[in-house]
Amino acid sequence: MEEKIFDPFADFQSCKLASGFTLQHLQIDRPFVDIRIAVRTGSLEDPVGKEGIAHFTEHLFSQNGNLPLVEMIRLFKLGINPGSTGNEKVEYSCRIQRKKEKLVDGLRHFFSMYFGIAKMNGFDQQKKIVLEEYDQQNRFPLLAQHSKTIGNIIFPGTFWSRSVSRLGTPESIESFTQDDIFEYWNKNYHPSNVTMITAGGITIDEIASLLDQTIGDYKMPQLKTAEDIKKPIIATLGPVKRKTNIHTYNKKDLYGGMPIQSKGTFTSYAFLPMEMTLYKLSILSEMLNLLLLDSIREKLGSAYEINASLVSDIIAKQIKVNSPSFNLEIQDTVLSTIQENIDSLPFKSDLFEDVKDGKIVRSSSYDASVASILSRAISDTMDYGSIVTQAEKIERYKSVTIEDIAECVEYMQPEYLLHIIEI
Repeated sequence: MEEKIFDPFADFQSCKLASGFTLQHLQIDRPFVDIRIAVRTGSLEDPVGKEGIAHFTEHLFSQNGNLPLVEMIRLFKLGINPGSTGNEKVEYSCRIQRKKEKLVDGLRHFFSMYFGIAKMNGFDQQKKIVLEEYDQQNRFPLLAQHSKTIGNIIFPGTFWSRSVSRLGTPESIESFTQDDIFEYWNKNYHPSNVTMITAGGITIDEIASLLDQTIGDYKMPQLKTAEDIKKPIIATLGPVKRKTNIHTYNKKDLYGGMPIQSKGTFTSYAFLPMEMTLYKLSILSEMLNLLLLDSIREKLGSAYEINASLVSDIIAKQIKVNSPSFNLEIQDTVLSTIQENIDSLPFKSDLFEDVKDGKIVRSSSYDASVASILSRAISDTMDYGSIVTQAEKIERYKSVTIEDIAECVEYMQPEYLLHIIEI
């Protein structure tokens, strides 16, 4: 008889709150309740000319509660994240004691920040703070301009071709008005665009009732028309044959004359069709990584570093090969070794089965902490539109074939690859 795996992802329950939010809840025996809110719009969807608006709006969260931030941090003794901005989402979270009076008080203060963003308290102060953050991150103007040039080559027509960080640009940050933020908040913080996930020692009916009571005191973000709910069209990047696929840059003059003691770097990008599943690409990237580790060290020595990884977001699915210890003398060896291993992938059936089996085993053996479960649940809703159970995940890995790997390799031939060399 097949052993039953622990699968908390199968135990999530869902309901619609009176406010319009969809709630996903996991009842689990803990003396606390975790609250996660993920706004399904991150930096990659910042409008042209308003780069950084997702991050800036997140800054206002901590400034507009019904208590000063320092007191909020004291109140949420078990933990609070007053905002983090990613490529595809902005996330807020807190952990509150399960006792009803603590939950009521904690929820009231937490959501006072979420809905308080529209009050715009601290708008001018936060603009100065974000500009200071930008200056700290981009102390070397020539290096920042270089990063933007690279971004335009790798990710043309996307956020990364316009900005070197999620903060935006000094020009876009300066351009923000309170009307811009209010319009952005109304559209993107609307319940229809938010994933709300909770977990803890409380039933879904109990937490839904408390949330309805708490959120009912606030005015919802308002959409002007039904059309406002539609997402902007985001430029996506798939495989394309390239006229020039090797770009070499000398970085020694980009640090304002400061000496740098670093080796060159080599990064190779393979853009795969967006419809290819992450399960196929995850197996492929691990196979390639293992092959490269063996073959490149055999040719260049055990100290040589190289790795392959899968990078996926709303604009691209990439297999990325990176070497942080590169020099031009070994360029031909590195390029030929990468391609040899890519071409060998469809014929490595034993390795394929080993890697796939490893994925299946790890799918039933994972960090079972509440924080990790909630993070995975949110990632699932972003990647697949719903929480994927462990059983479903295992079946999806099982369905991948060596022919799927061969299909991917068709888009990883030399004419499709993009290589960035920085020395």
